Amino acid sequence: VCCPHHDRVQSNGILRARDFDAMLTAGARARPGAVLGVGIDHYAAFVVEGERYRVYVLPEKAGSVSDTGDGFDVDEDGTARGTPGVWIKRVVTRAADKEDGEDLVVEAMVCPAEGKLVDLLTYGGCNLSDRCHVTKENDTNEQAIAVCRRENPSGILL
Repeated sequence: VCCPHHDRVQSNGILRARDFDAMLTAGARARPGAVLGVGIDHYAAFVVEGERYRVYVLPEKAGSVSDTGDGFDVDEDGTARGTPGVWIKRVVTRAADKEDGEDLVVEAMVCPAEGKLVDLLTYGGCNLSDRCHVTKENDTNEQAIAVCRRENPSGILL
């Protein structure tokens, strides 16, 4: 699942990154299997060429990646204080907290500047270990990858 303008506030006044996290969590609750998301800042692009990807950013523009390179740096009002980037997100289980009762959380990492697509796709894996009995036959990510490969033949096998 992809979220463009990840670092911006949408028309309802909510930061898109927050709504995206809620959507990923809802998706994990609704169906078994891995839930993986890509958040692309307004001034960033995720470029795919065959089996490889690269992240392109506009220099001197603001984005969500903190100066340390590992944190989300956007205020709730949408003021981006970092540099543009791409985020890879997945839903993981954690022990339920008595206060919020939440058992799923979104884990995020800044996407490396370049690499192999398969490395990003496997980040999703079977991350709902206590609720997930994924096999190659019923993994929706694997099924989506197979459809994408059929519809976009490149002659390169991942």
